[in-house]
Amino acid sequence: MLIIRFTSFFVLFSLFSFSIFAQTSPTESNTEKEKARLELEKKAVALLEQIVGETSLLKFPDNRALVTASAGDLMWKRDEKRARQFFRQAAEDIIQANNLPADTSANPFMSFITNASPRREILMTIAKHDPELALELLYATRPANVAAALAERTEAELPAANRKPAQNAASMIIGSQDKFLVSQELQLEQGFSAQAADKDPKRAAKLLRESLAKNGVTSSIFQTVDKINQKDSELANELVKEIGQKLLNSDFAKKETERSVFTSFLQKFYLDSNKPPRKSADETKLSKDIAKPIRIEDKLARDLANKMADYLLQIDAGKPSGFGFENYFQFRQATPLLEKIIPERAALIKQKQNAMKKSLPESFSMFDDAFDPAVNKAPEKMIANAANTLPQMRGMMYKGAIDEAVKSGSIEKAREALNQTPAGKERDDALAYLDSKIAETKIKDGKTEEARKLIDQLSSKKEKIERIVQLAINFQAKNTKEDKEFALKLMDEARRLTDDLPQDEDAINDYLRVAGGYAYVDPNTAFSCQSS
Repeated sequence: MLIIRFTSFFVLFSLFSFSIFAQTSPTESNTEKEKARLELEKKAVALLEQIVGETSLLKFPDNRALVTASAGDLMWKRDEKRARQFFRQAAEDIIQANNLPADTSANPFMSFITNASPRREILMTIAKHDPELALELLYATRPANVAAALAERTEAELPAANRKPAQNAASMIIGSQDKFLVSQELQLEQGFSAQAADKDPKRAAKLLRESLAKNGVTSSIFQTVDKINQKDSELANELVKEIGQKLLNSDFAKKETERSVFTSFLQKFYLDSNKPPRKSADETKLSKDIAKPIRIEDKLARDLANKMADYLLQIDAGKPSGFGFENYFQFRQATPLLEKIIPERAALIKQKQNAMKKSLPESFSMFDDAFDPAVNKAPEKMIANAANTLPQMRGMMYKGAIDEAVKSGSIEKAREALNQTPAGKERDDALAYLDSKIAETKIKDGKTEEARKLIDQLSSKKEKIERIVQLAINFQAKNTKEDKEFALKLMDEARRLTDDLPQDEDAINDYLRVAGGYAYVDPNTAFSCQSS
């Protein structure tokens, strides 16, 4: 069965990622440990080559590309030349996938989702090792619809008054999809510089400057600047000043991508720059190595704020809803920030925002309330608002609220709020996810007995398997004979919960999760999974 064979690939990923080759018995000599490590590595590389050779058995080129690109990722440290061959082979499969007929669903939104490609994920994997190769393959694998959307970017950059308004809901969706495609492609290219920053900040800065000159500013700049700042704060500060000046010189009426970055730029590099960074326990230990936040000058911040205020105030609230909706949410994003930087113009901006809201269809108010940060800060309110949205969005919003509840310690309030939402699968899944996140927190805090009790009570098999594997890895990391034995017992328990021959996506994911756990706890069992 092919899925069992490709489970081996996931196992290899886990083996390399967790560096289990060094996990041998404390009583073994260094020579014996090295011998065991080399033996496992040789076996892993051989299996990796075998799996790549079997990708031709996969029907869909996208799947072949994913496997081959991941193989290149694993092979890089051992053989860069071979890894690049894998990456180019993956690119050829992406091109084949691009040439397949698209699924033309009657629902334009569902069609967009159905035709999603792993291209972005694969190119970012390549960029982690070789940004220049990733850039070359970005152009080589660019789908026709993305190329067309980029070619028509001049239409998107016309002043709003000259653009053609959306005629109906379908045309609004298609228009939004085109903008999304352009935005994602530009962010992807600019994101390659972030991948280079870990090893060579000057190389990353060069790539970023080239992309800025060609494509303008996208949201990918933040990750790149943060990484460069860790290595070279002077260079990072120079880049932020250059980006700020580029935004100041931008025509916000035409450059929608740069307009959308404005709020995040000022928030991060002006308002948040004086706040102490939120640090995890590991980061606190290494606080001396955390780079100082970058802060732009007051004058640049005020100039940028006034530029956005000028743009917002010139918008005609009576324009067609195809643009009114976008402009309203631009107001929603920018107004709280503008009130802090240029308070003298706040009243006029707020007045214009209210006028803009009145021009929108009444049906949009549901989304406005659901995503309103002023109303939606508390997890229980996030849950209440999520209950009023579309069922397709509800599960994702419940999870976001639960994650926030776990962070803020308001778990019981979140549970109470969930119990008041409409009964159904979304609520049941959310409650199971909440219990699972609580167990996860207990494991991280070392409260393994409490975690074990919570895990036993989980009704979701998926969540139970995930937490048992996490608990097993926690015990394995203690590196005592008793803890390792208990970790193996936990893994055996998790394995008994999986299907021997997984058929659907959930069962396959459960199987892979257990295989990954064995890769850390007992590599030999992990390898045996591929032939079970």
